[in-house]
Amino acid sequence: MVGSPITIAELADDGSTQDSMAFEAEDVIQIGRHKENDVVVDDIRVSRFHASVFCDGETWHCAAFGANGINVDDSRVSYTEIHNGMKIKLVPDGPVLAFHVEDESIDEQLRGSVTVLIDEMKYGSEESMEKLWSRCFATIVRLARQRLGSVSRRVSDEEDVAAKVFADLFFASQKGKLPELSDRQSLWRLLVTMTKRTAIDSVMHEKREKRGGGKVRGDSIGQFRLNDESSGGGAFDQFTSDEPTPDAIIAIKERMDVLLSALPDDEHRQVVLYRLEGYNNNEIAEKMNLSLRTTERRLQSIRNMWSTVDD
Repeated sequence: MVGSPITIAELADDGSTQDSMAFEAEDVIQIGRHKENDVVVDDIRVSRFHASVFCDGETWHCAAFGANGINVDDSRVSYTEIHNGMKIKLVPDGPVLAFHVEDESIDEQLRGSVTVLIDEMKYGSEESMEKLWSRCFATIVRLARQRLGSVSRRVSDEEDVAAKVFADLFFASQKGKLPELSDRQSLWRLLVTMTKRTAIDSVMHEKREKRGGGKVRGDSIGQFRLNDESSGGGAFDQFTSDEPTPDAIIAIKERMDVLLSALPDDEHRQVVLYRLEGYNNNEIAEKMNLSLRTTERRLQSIRNMWSTVDD
């Protein structure tokens, strides 16, 4: 089944249309501050890759992938179905997007069939699981592709992520671990969350493999600090777990984007990236063909610049 086209309009402060774009139902529409998004919103409060809009063949959905969620009717959420005329704030008191769905009539029998399939799956029906798979798999693959980004497809591709999501969904539902799963909206809310977390797990696994079979050099991203190697503190001390949660990883990435953009040139940014990868000051100096003293001065200047960046 092919869903209806959708138009997304960015509204000006007075409520008038500032800009609009039309998309087909086959699209997964990325929204955010970065220029590679399909809908670019030039506002520093908006995440680089803030949200995705997609259609499952019947209904349009919006899932927040940035650290700040989205706002519907003044409530912060991470997922919502989209209806004709709906308005979503990307951040409180920030940019507003309006959505126009050309024809959002959905056969109520189709809505009900998803609920029946979910109930049957919970009782172990593999046939019902396969029907849900056929309805949702292609969309989950597209979402996973965006979340994986440039991760090597030899290790974990988007179809692997989608397959793991559905396998986890099936086994968890059989064990009674998904009491909130009851209808198509709760299904998509859960699938989006599982896809995000599974893709992040795949990214982290790939990075660990590149660093030596899961043995992370030095400070993990969740323990990153720019202070001297013997002391604590630094920009990310609040994330102390060896295996940060997916939400923590997203928050770290968002914060790192802000901090890196505050640095004056690529040399300073490269020092930070090497430090994130666990290299000590001597190793960074060698890699960048700098003296140890110069490297230490770069780190100190970065600390000074970051001390002025608002949280």
